[in-house]
Amino acid sequence: MESVAHITSEEKYPIVATHLESARREISRSCPPISVSPGCSGTCCSTTPSTTSSYPPPIMWGGPSAGFALALNTMSALLRIPLCIDFGITGAPTKGVRKDEVGGSVIIGGHRKKTEKVLLYLRRMYMPLQNYKDLEPEFLIGYWQRQKDIITMTHFADLMPEVLFLDDTHNTLREELIEKRIAYKIEKYYATQTTPSLKEEIIQTKKRMRKRAEEEILRRVNAIHLYLLDSDREKYIFHEQIFQTYMKD
Repeated sequence: MESVAHITSEEKYPIVATHLESARREISRSCPPISVSPGCSGTCCSTTPSTTSSYPPPIMWGGPSAGFALALNTMSALLRIPLCIDFGITGAPTKGVRKDEVGGSVIIGGHRKKTEKVLLYLRRMYMPLQNYKDLEPEFLIGYWQRQKDIITMTHFADLMPEVLFLDDTHNTLREELIEKRIAYKIEKYYATQTTPSLKEEIIQTKKRMRKRAEEEILRRVNAIHLYLLDSDREKYIFHEQIFQTYMKD
């Protein structure tokens, strides 16, 4: 197997992209086209109120505001990382505001109606920050009191760690984050005495989750890269086989 220590990150991405494009063409030839009924909204969600993982990923519905849902499902399918099935999401990605942001979110329509439908069954709803600001505090507190939450997202990299189903440690961190974030919002709403460390605990938990998620994604992308560089590789194998053979601990 050829060493890749001398290859930069910029040189890796075209190789991986070529492999994924080849896989896309092969899938297009093998699978019949899927039709989507006109009434579907741009929200990705499950109808099962559970915190367990979902693989294959949850059902996707088409539409301009399904951009984040499509991105999550594509990443989950290609890298074989399950998604949680206790959330809904609406919003379309665009260029990030800051250089370290990937996939900034843009404002969409119908967010209140989508939220009401999603939170009938699930406990989390993600939407762009601009849309969240349009919701009344009285509307939000009704969900917080039932331990459900509406969460803002400014870019894809901030969203992704909260919805990936990695392992027990990551699941524990996510449960802590959900609980602390709702408690913090309720304290702010009622203007009661706040827990001094709560905001910092939320920030640190999010940082830990993002670090763990990005490390796992890079491990899998690098495994695909090593597979493509291996001149003796077996062609037309499943992604699971690639990860089992080439992914490093």
